[in-house]
Amino acid sequence: MLPIILVLLFATSALAAPTVQVILNSIDEVPPEPSNGRPIGAFLLTNAFDVIDGGEKNVNIHYLLDILPQMSNLPDKTSQAAALAQAVAIMIELSTGYPGDACVTSNFIDFYVNAIRSGNVRAARAAAASHVRGLASVLNSITQVVLNPVTSRFANGRRGTCQAGGAAYQFEAAWDIASSNAASADLFQEQYCAVKRLYNGFSAISRNVGAAATAAALPDIIEIVKEASGALVNLLVAVGSGSGNIVQATSVAQQALISAANNRS
Repeated sequence: MLPIILVLLFATSALAAPTVQVILNSIDEVPPEPSNGRPIGAFLLTNAFDVIDGGEKNVNIHYLLDILPQMSNLPDKTSQAAALAQAVAIMIELSTGYPGDACVTSNFIDFYVNAIRSGNVRAARAAAASHVRGLASVLNSITQVVLNPVTSRFANGRRGTCQAGGAAYQFEAAWDIASSNAASADLFQEQYCAVKRLYNGFSAISRNVGAAATAAALPDIIEIVKEASGALVNLLVAVGSGSGNIVQATSVAQQALISAANNRS
């Protein structure tokens, strides 16, 4: 029996941290996610997420990955692009057997927050463009999970230079900025809580995924991804279906991200 993991989070009181309960059921009992008829939606994201073994993801990551498909089903383009951006960034973090650190991402978040606070919009956009170009350079790590999972098992994630592996950055300020794009207050609050659990996590992979999701929720990142969304959708379709054109789809997506980033900077 292939297990499907149901994650239930509930608070015992208004001030208590959520309690986690995990239930295993047969995957045959869970109906497949239907397509919503749009390029970006839950069908696209859940199929792509399934490429990475669910047993390797911790409960808090599962919780976040359950929220993103719901966000992708919202009717507005910004929510769809936000879900797509976070899905891609998180999959990059989950695609190597040896996680790197969150230094590159946390350094970007701090710079972006400081630039926005000081009113230096141009610097914020330039930093976002540079961050997206960095994501484009490692996009093929997702592809390798499909084509050569043994290689991915021994691959290393990105590493940078910072204190404590990027475990501390301006988390609350970043999510205050991200809130300006929220189309659904309820989903945004769920997402914020899920990512905060990852930010406060003890493991490197939790912190890395939390930082990746935080960075991808920032407005300028979303705008860049919105421009490159067509190519990213094609990539995730190829990933989810194991399509033979996945290498070409990856190359096109990389170029689309770089082009969109250059247009934004």
